[in-house]
Amino acid sequence: MENTMYDSRSEAIAAQVPAAIKTLQILGYYSGGDGGGALYRRLLAAPSPVKPWHFRSADGAWWDLASNREANVRRFGAVGDGVTDDTQAVLAAVEYLASTGGVLYLPVGKYLISRTIDIDLSASTLDTDGTTINVKGDGSGNTILIHAIAADVPLIRLRGGSIGAGIHIWGKWSGFTVHGQTTGSGIGIQLLLTAYALFEDITTLHLNVHWDLQDVLSCTWMRCQARWGAIGFRGRHNMYSMPNALTFVGCQASLQYQHGIQMNNGSALTWIGGSIEGNAHYSGGDVNKCAVFLNDPGYEGGVAATFVGTYFESNAGLASIRVVVATKQVTVNCQGCTFNSNVADPYVQNHIRIDQLGGFAQLNIPGCTFSSYNGYTPNTARKVVKFYGTNCGFTDTGALYTDAAERP
Repeated sequence: MENTMYDSRSEAIAAQVPAAIKTLQILGYYSGGDGGGALYRRLLAAPSPVKPWHFRSADGAWWDLASNREANVRRFGAVGDGVTDDTQAVLAAVEYLASTGGVLYLPVGKYLISRTIDIDLSASTLDTDGTTINVKGDGSGNTILIHAIAADVPLIRLRGGSIGAGIHIWGKWSGFTVHGQTTGSGIGIQLLLTAYALFEDITTLHLNVHWDLQDVLSCTWMRCQARWGAIGFRGRHNMYSMPNALTFVGCQASLQYQHGIQMNNGSALTWIGGSIEGNAHYSGGDVNKCAVFLNDPGYEGGVAATFVGTYFESNAGLASIRVVVATKQVTVNCQGCTFNSNVADPYVQNHIRIDQLGGFAQLNIPGCTFSSYNGYTPNTARKVVKFYGTNCGFTDTGALYTDAAERP
């Protein structure tokens, strides 16, 4: 019986494979059992061009990965030891999926990345044409991508395209961490012209900007964490859409020295549960730093933001939530949220601050609580809710205030 199974890719390259053999099973990329095992099929002729997933055996035959639309980066040579530069292997896996779509799979490991992984779907012509590339790890505690690129450059970028009346991705990314190699440097994940995407169980650590959202709408984040850096989630208009209809469920934005969340001209930001803690503490950066900054909202909907059951604690700077209303009529809604002040931390000046420069602002905070602990001393100069401007409305049905001196 002819041998059709090899321990490694190099062993298969050195093999004389009989012409009758149409498929080869390789047990590992570098060695058997290293996670890079795959099935290869014989090609009728040399591929043009030759790609990293092709190889030629010693008998002259050419071989190609037998596609199952899941590109395991270890099949392309990724090592995942946190030391070896795995950039080219990951880029090869993305290129492999470019024409067919599928899943970019990053199994357990630490992958050092020294160049942006650009997933470019801008050439897509139909919102359901089957060429979306999903990204899947083995959980944010198991699959780690190490950002070893220059400052202000993203580790991974998803690029969509404007199609008709909207931007279409229809993808899901889940189960990995982006970790800055140098604390506070680099962009974690950048989304350009992206809509209808789901992001789940993604952690970003020790970066400058964790999520850079440009022309992004109708996307959902679930159980994602952005910790330690300058800005957790930054949304802005570039060429097509203001940030709108962005939903966060059970997420965390914490320990950012400028803003946990910064949205420019956004609408319908919805944050359910989760926590926004320990932001705007450190020196440097924006003098107007605060935990949540919503700048001139309302361009694509009258609801600036809605927070439901969210936990705000130990934030500093101007406010836990600051909204600058410049031109539109908007509502800001906090329902059943917890706002805590702590004596051990620099004081947040106001928990909710509305700067009404134009338009109209309506703040609704039913069922919220404003509490203090660890011997915090109330101060009448630190009202928990503060309005700058007169064209504002306010309701606080069922809200509780621990400290009368700071009650609005």
